[in-house]
Amino acid sequence: MRKKIFGFHISPELATRLQMLLDKVEAASDKRPFAMELFGIIEELADAGLAYFFIKPLKKAKIGGLTIKAVEMAMNMGKSAVLKIGKGVIKGMDNGQLAVVIEMLRESLTEQMAKHAPEKTDEKTDENNENNKD
Repeated sequence: MRKKIFGFHISPELATRLQMLLDKVEAASDKRPFAMELFGIIEELADAGLAYFFIKPLKKAKIGGLTIKAVEMAMNMGKSAVLKIGKGVIKGMDNGQLAVVIEMLRESLTEQMAKHAPEKTDEKTDENNENNKD
């Protein structure tokens, strides 16, 4: 059975840093010294995801700049509160709990064939994607 993936593109640089960090932390017998480094990359992934799922659609829909700025400010306020709490949580995790976080990040890091990249939005590509759904 094929799994459905709901995700977003990240920069090649972020993907490389994430892959290197996951490899490094997985190899470590004590993962706790890497907790803040993991938190930092999780924060970057959160920023990329929020931009992809919230800001990009608003821009594509040609929503006004002031509205987009208001949405960005609201997202940043909410994100700040969540990340402040999350930082404390990840700092307090033990090796097993950090291993679960690493596993989730590893599972989320998938590769997508270039021919299915979302940047291609012509009608023919959209038709092909509709025809190839499960």
